[in-house]
Amino acid sequence: MTDRLSLYNKALLYCSETPLASLADDAVARHVLDAVWDGGAVAKILEEGYWNTALRTLELDFDTDVEPPFGYARAFRHPDDLIRVNALTTDPYLTEPLLRYLDEAGYWYADVDCLYVSYVSEDPAFGGDLARWPASLAEAAARWLASVAAHGFNKAEAQIQRMELAAERAFTVARSRDAMNQPTRFPPAGRWTTARRGFGGQGRDPHSRCG
Repeated sequence: MTDRLSLYNKALLYCSETPLASLADDAVARHVLDAVWDGGAVAKILEEGYWNTALRTLELDFDTDVEPPFGYARAFRHPDDLIRVNALTTDPYLTEPLLRYLDEAGYWYADVDCLYVSYVSEDPAFGGDLARWPASLAEAAARWLASVAAHGFNKAEAQIQRMELAAERAFTVARSRDAMNQPTRFPPAGRWTTARRGFGGQGRDPHSRCG
């Protein structure tokens, strides 16, 4: 099971440094890794892919306290735990992409009253739960931690470059393995097809409810 201490110790192994007995150890190694971790390590690691274990889907209603001065009629606040967007749609099955919108200053602006967003989340119940990370993601995370911490351990530049390359390769492997666990995806149907099925898609009344 992955936890912070296991990631630290694997990173220290790759840096040829002494492992920690606990996260309370008063050691240089722990202080170096703490600085990396507190600098947004989890968010940076999760940003490297659309990890199944970190994906979260929400239905968002427009923010009644925000009235756009012009253009799009509605404003939707980004979730606080948002890392990167996987899909932004007008239906709960995530098959009808929202095509007309503006992403600006922590809001999505659009002409619908609700939207559905699938995204990589750092919430403790999603991507922030290290115990849920698959082994390949944990390996990539440890490689990345090692490559950043290596600067604090004054490793040679050539060694740091090799560690950075190893981290990039580990993330490639992790993304590939994660993709194998995702359901088969098909491109969204065209407007003519959705019209024949009786769905308005983007052409619906801009002030009607989604779904």
